[in-house]
Amino acid sequence: VAMPVGRRVDPEVLRADDRPLLDALSRGLDLTPRPFAALALRLGREETVVISRIGELLAAGILTRLGVIVRHRALIRKQWRAILVALIIGAGVGVASAVGLAILTGLSPATVASLAPKSVTAAIAMGISEQVGGTPPLTAVLVIATGILGAVLITPVMNLLGVTDFAARGFAAGLSAHGIGTARALQVNETAGAHAALAMALNGLVTALLAPLLLSLLM
Repeated sequence: VAMPVGRRVDPEVLRADDRPLLDALSRGLDLTPRPFAALALRLGREETVVISRIGELLAAGILTRLGVIVRHRALIRKQWRAILVALIIGAGVGVASAVGLAILTGLSPATVASLAPKSVTAAIAMGISEQVGGTPPLTAVLVIATGILGAVLITPVMNLLGVTDFAARGFAAGLSAHGIGTARALQVNETAGAHAALAMALNGLVTALLAPLLLSLLM
């Protein structure tokens, strides 16, 4: 909630007992189904009284904005085990599935190697492709195609699978569709965008390590 631009501030509305409320709001609300109830409990007041007072302070211009700021670093620290598992499995499957299908369809070794880093951002993918015997320009085209396809399909696929957590959806987008998927995730949700950016960055590192190993095993 934001105060309309140009509204005058009415300091006469302030009361002595507003200080604890303003201090608590500046520290942030609890991430619970009823954050104002939790705030009221800390302040020793009724939930309806707290909500009404916040509305009055917003109307008077004392509070100019009341919204959500997600602390992504804290969320990511809590989820690091799940992120690590998803990263390794996702990067491994991304490389192995592309290489395996390319081998089964009889593509040339250079084309197979060019496909291996398709799910990472272009600059990194082209470097990996060159190291494993691929064709960097072909890899760049495959990276762009993968990103576009991933950005188009990620939302319907997540809906079909019943995945509603924006952190998981964003991580999947960044892992499978690199920068284009990350841009799409940012359009949908801030949490999804943060996790997509993390996945995109980490996937580049993991794929650089896994691609040569998996190529040597599969070819």
